Amino acid sequence: MITWNWNFQLHPIVQQLTSFWNWTKWLVKTVTQWTILMVKTVTQWTILMVKTVTQWTILMVKTVTQWTILMVKTVTQWIILMVKTVTQWTILMVKTVTQWTILMVKTVTQWTIILMVKTVT
Repeated sequence: MITWNWNFQLHPIVQQLTSFWNWTKWLVKTVTQWTILMVKTVTQWTILMVKTVTQWTILMVKTVTQWTILMVKTVTQWIILMVKTVTQWTILMVKTVTQWTILMVKTVTQWTIILMVKTVT
């Protein structure tokens, strides 16, 4: 009759190989998970940076566009105001000089008449 020895021990080299194999499996699993995590992280970071740079660029374009529009409107309004002001000032000066000239002519005429009347009398 054959009896089985239940206290079976693996040979020390087989134990070392098994241990090395388990360590290798663990290392491959760990490196694989780390690589997957790094790829996911870099991908998400890249997506975030692209979105951020895109939004920033859009914001800067909008801001510069609005600023340019505002400056053009402001300069245009300033030019219009200056033209109106110079026009009104010119009109006022012409009226003033005209009235002053009329007044001087009247005054000189009246003085001349007064002097002529006094001289005649």
